[in-house]
Amino acid sequence: VDVFFCPPSGDLEYLTGTQRRKSTFGNISYTHGWISGAFFRPNHAPIFVIPRMVAEFDMPAGARGDPIIVNETDDGAAIFEKVLKDFGPISAIAVEERTRADAVLHIAKSTVAEIRNATPLTNPMRRVKSAEEIDLIVDACRVADMSMGEITRHVAGGITERELSEELDHLLHLDGSRGVSFDTAVWAMGPSTDRGANDRDRSSVIRNGSSLLFDFGAIIGGYCSDFGRTL
Repeated sequence: VDVFFCPPSGDLEYLTGTQRRKSTFGNISYTHGWISGAFFRPNHAPIFVIPRMVAEFDMPAGARGDPIIVNETDDGAAIFEKVLKDFGPISAIAVEERTRADAVLHIAKSTVAEIRNATPLTNPMRRVKSAEEIDLIVDACRVADMSMGEITRHVAGGITERELSEELDHLLHLDGSRGVSFDTAVWAMGPSTDRGANDRDRSSVIRNGSSLLFDFGAIIGGYCSDFGRTL
């Protein structure tokens, strides 16, 4: 692989330290949003190409080096193509597996390079954790443990599942988490309930005699924990 293109993602944060925006349920649409990311080559610093809105609102700590900022009135496709052509002949280019379709299509249009999935390159690197990474994961687990200990004191018959899940999200933030690693789920099951484990988005009152299940996680330094417990 001659070039690797990586949009804002866990891989980009891992490789450059550029913090990614927290996930949202809504579809955020910026002008030229598809070009946002960085190009990597062996023995060269990454080249960031970033829409102005991303640079101003989604990257509060900035990006490494001297990023190319694309304004709304710029020709984003032309700028993207110029960056690619400036690399010279490319036989193969890898893209992060969640790269926007527009970016992949423009790569195919601008080069004759074979386009490959970058996961076989990045996954082996990320799979083996350094001591620093392990410490961050331990901290994410610790925060989840602390929040679980605190929320347990609020559990009582008559409270709703939604009240507990919202309080748990608040506690995670107070204990140092950047957010939640996935949607927090708190749900009751037992003889008095008729539901499956996939039915976890209710505001039902917790009845006495039910088992209460928790599924949530914390984020520390870009690393997540996945915590599950039953009371």
